[in-house]
Amino acid sequence: MRVGKIRNLYLRRAAIVVMYSITMPIALFLLILLFVWDSVFAVRDAVVAVWRQEFIGEFTRFHRAVAGSWRGGSK
Repeated sequence: MRVGKIRNLYLRRAAIVVMYSITMPIALFLLILLFVWDSVFAVRDAVVAVWRQEFIGEFTRFHRAVAGSWRGGSK
């Protein structure tokens, strides 16, 4: 009898069940993590884009106000 060859049908089925019970949750976890990870980065990119837009808007308003006061007028 060769090493690694399981002749007993019940032991073979038990080994397959154990193998799938270990590997399938890991595979499903990695698959879910892939989709969640992608959506997390998409949300982060959207938040950063909105924050940058607001920050640039505030900076532009401040700059126009300061530049207007330096020129002696107001914009």
